[in-house]
Amino acid sequence: MTILLILILLASTIFLWSELLKKFRYMQEFIWHSDQMIMWHYDGKKKPWMYTLVLHWSQHFAVLLWFKLTIFTYSGIDHYGFVKADKHHKAIFSTYLWKKPVDFYFLSTTTLKDNSIHVTCTQEDQKHIPSKVFAPHWWQKIWFYG
Repeated sequence: MTILLILILLASTIFLWSELLKKFRYMQEFIWHSDQMIMWHYDGKKKPWMYTLVLHWSQHFAVLLWFKLTIFTYSGIDHYGFVKADKHHKAIFSTYLWKKPVDFYFLSTTTLKDNSIHVTCTQEDQKHIPSKVFAPHWWQKIWFYG
């Protein structure tokens, strides 16, 4: 009876994991073909901590926040937040950056063909008060992303 229960749990876990990976693949394929997505590469040279990122554009916008996620042999993108621009056309948010390089993706509500959103994470940007804070999970600070 115990072996049967373990087999059922294992089969369920494998099924749910494969469905999750399928979802990630569909979303990744969609945004790769979107003219509303920009990428920002973080070089990984900062001390692991919460940092403020500022997205600048010439008009009002909102974006979904994504980052490239690698788990074992799977590599995909995972969204983790949403932020809107303020009256000055800046979307300001705080997120955890670690020692390793990573690519961030921003899927905009507005077509970006003519004018792209600019992403900055300067010393001056750290003085801004973010409209959203995306704190890390405890396991990110300990080992997974640190």
